[in-house]
Amino acid sequence: MTRSDSHRRQFLQRAGGVALTATGASAFATTASAQSDTDTETESPPQGILANGVAGGGIDQSVFMTSFLGSMLPATSPTPAAKTLADRMRNEFTANSDHWVDYGNWLISTRDDVEPLGTVTLGLDVVVSRFMWVEDERVETTIRAEYDDKAGQYTDLGWWIETPENPDYQAEIRDKAARNAADELQEFRRKFIDTEDGDDHRIPDKQYRSDIAGRYASYLRFGPDSKHILELLVGEIDNTSQ
Repeated sequence: MTRSDSHRRQFLQRAGGVALTATGASAFATTASAQSDTDTETESPPQGILANGVAGGGIDQSVFMTSFLGSMLPATSPTPAAKTLADRMRNEFTANSDHWVDYGNWLISTRDDVEPLGTVTLGLDVVVSRFMWVEDERVETTIRAEYDDKAGQYTDLGWWIETPENPDYQAEIRDKAARNAADELQEFRRKFIDTEDGDDHRIPDKQYRSDIAGRYASYLRFGPDSKHILELLVGEIDNTSQ
């Protein structure tokens, strides 16, 4: 299933070079358009890098509420430094990047409703808020996806702790979302990419989607275009419209 260069250019033009914000426990923000002559409108965010969503059908309200209430409890330990969080999520991802590439290509080949973003560079800032009078800790990272338009599949996916050069999109992942990111990457990989029983890849099930939806409901509802780490990779996984 080949995706043309013109399709990707149309998508990038439609997205307007937006800046995503993944909100955490202490910050709520929406997607803001990049600097332009007018710079007056808020654009819709781009889809996930690998897919534009992999969910389907309904939320388990009991799981949702349990996760939602759990998310309101304060952290039992101080939030690590932004550099530590960036290293953790990058290390988990990089050690298994081939698995994520394979999963993305599986989604493309098996689901008619999945569209890949294509070759793209995402600048992702990892941010930790401390106190009102202290500047946020911020670490710049770069995620780069390589997509073969002729073959219709991804060929490489990398993540570096470095300042991006001319990224297609700029995002940040902050506080709670940053603290959870490495564990969420690992959990998703084990459950749906490298399945324990040796089956092929899977679409996130209802229980998992409900858990994620509840986990971020109190934060992301204040910024409808906000994202957590999994949405940056595979798009919305709690989308009941699919």
